Amino acid sequence: MFKDIKNLVKHSSIYTFGNFASKILGILLVPLYTKVIAVEIYGIYSILEVTQQFLVGILHFGLPNALIRWLSLDEYKEKKESIIFSVFISTLSIGIAVFLIIFGFRNLISDLFFSTNQYANSLVIVGIIIAFRLLNRIGLTHLRFKEKSILFITISISRFFLQLIVTIYLVAYLKVGIIGIFGGQLAGEIISFLFLFPYLTERYNSNFDFQETKKMLNYGYPLAFSGISSRILNIGDRYILGYLTNWSLVGMYSLGYKFANLVDSMFIKSFRTAFLPQAWKKLKEDNAKRFYAKLLTYYVFFTFWVALFLSTYAKGIIHLFARDNSYWDAYLIAPIAAFAISIKGMFAIIKMGLQFKQQTKYIAYIVGSAALLNILLNFALIPFFDMIGAAVATILSFLCMVIAGYFYSNKFYPVKFEWFRIGKIGFTVGIIYFASYIFNPLPTIPRIISKLILIALYPFVLYLAKFYDTPEINRIKGAWKKWKNPGKWKENISNIDFK
Repeated sequence: MFKDIKNLVKHSSIYTFGNFASKILGILLVPLYTKVIAVEIYGIYSILEVTQQFLVGILHFGLPNALIRWLSLDEYKEKKESIIFSVFISTLSIGIAVFLIIFGFRNLISDLFFSTNQYANSLVIVGIIIAFRLLNRIGLTHLRFKEKSILFITISISRFFLQLIVTIYLVAYLKVGIIGIFGGQLAGEIISFLFLFPYLTERYNSNFDFQETKKMLNYGYPLAFSGISSRILNIGDRYILGYLTNWSLVGMYSLGYKFANLVDSMFIKSFRTAFLPQAWKKLKEDNAKRFYAKLLTYYVFFTFWVALFLSTYAKGIIHLFARDNSYWDAYLIAPIAAFAISIKGMFAIIKMGLQFKQQTKYIAYIVGSAALLNILLNFALIPFFDMIGAAVATILSFLCMVIAGYFYSNKFYPVKFEWFRIGKIGFTVGIIYFASYIFNPLPTIPRIISKLILIALYPFVLYLAKFYDTPEINRIKGAWKKWKNPGKWKENISNIDFK
């Protein structure tokens, strides 16, 4: 089992490098955005960006998840090439249709959202980005299944540098505002597509399999519906916050979430990317359930540690990057959002029982109910607590989603998750986070060092709480023995299989 987890960690680590490159780009550009774009305009950009994410999240109709399942099953071994071709053509058709609709109604959509057609051109660029991103998701899904993690990060790094250069040129030199931000994103999607298209075309034949495509859509559309609900959970609060308050609060809220999303890019997204193909491959093995149980514990251990770090330093980081002090209150959102994102990520493991047993409709029901709860909580809390209320509504909704996911998934595929150990993690993180406030009166350098030491004590506090079991302690001792000598790091790294 530890071998499987080690393999998962290896590929997750590689994906982390690629995913982090794309996310850190947004952070590096924050000083530029906050210097040349007013906070209320940044709020409008945020709405356009989350609308783009929303549409990308639902318009694939669950085909990427279905593709992994179909490629994993031996019964479709002879049809793999035609399946990839069918999914590609279906996604291309969806992308073209979406662009044409957005292009045709660009002025109407801009007026509907912002009471002006000033952002119609931005919507056109968003439509093109959506089309490319849908296609790229199919290519990247195939790379994930083949565990081509090195090619994955090569694409990510190429996209990173091109997007950085184009964005700086358009925003800093041509001063075209949010059109420049989306122009940089479009350049990144185009370079990704140029990498992926030859890889895909080498591995399919031109036989469109209508019957298998129909089956894949039947499997995937409940996941697409849950994708709609998931996007409402993730980004719906921006719309409600803008409706109930003002665009400036939306701008601050979005900036706080941008920093909190580093938890997602540094670990969660990379973990999901590597986890799903391996979960299906692991399913038939005798120790599969123990593997999933342990994996949830380790997931919470690492993500909560990352969230703890970002939460503890949120104020200083945001004040450092945001050039305009009208953005600075965004730090209030980052800690709540970081832990909300970490809790949401637990659902990816817990819901697998429903996917294994082809009960994806329950995933749609659970996420849909959580989205409805989120909307109600936003309308209840935002009038009293503004953007803090929106953040609290999100974390409560994610928590309810995880609880419901565990309840229903265990009906079809029972797994004894280690909830007592996970509770120890949550309690320890809470104690350390609130203890960090003790150091706030200190001067800057001593405060930073003191908090860093406190965060580093996290695994040792868990040891005192008897968190680790005997095999884990033995593994930790073995890892320490292997890596304690820096002189052997080169040899140890060279022995890692990066296939």
